[in-house]
Amino acid sequence: MTDPVTARSGEQPETVEEARAQIDLTREQLGETVQALAEKADVKAQLRRKVDETRARVAEKASSLQSSIAEGSPKGTDPTATWKQTVDKLAAATRSNPPAALAGALCVGLLLGRLTKRKRA
Repeated sequence: MTDPVTARSGEQPETVEEARAQIDLTREQLGETVQALAEKADVKAQLRRKVDETRARVAEKASSLQSSIAEGSPKGTDPTATWKQTVDKLAAATRSNPPAALAGALCVGLLLGRLTKRKRA
């Protein structure tokens, strides 16, 4: 009995078991390929993942900024309150319209990319 992989290389299977093994292997590979293509075609899911990643990065940066500002602020003042309000507004805007938030982030990224290229040149 030959291996299903070698049987797949163009040789005809010698037994029914080999043929079934070859068919099962082909089905499995086809299923994986279809699933990968479906994931690539699901633009909404990709957008949701990117928005979630961006939201997590913004929250992390906000937390970092809050802690660094709190360490350097005089006693009795709360400089993090304005930052927290700004971050909350940004998070609310992102939740209410994720595609617009992503488009805005892309525009800012493109603008920064162009500005840094001009400085290098």
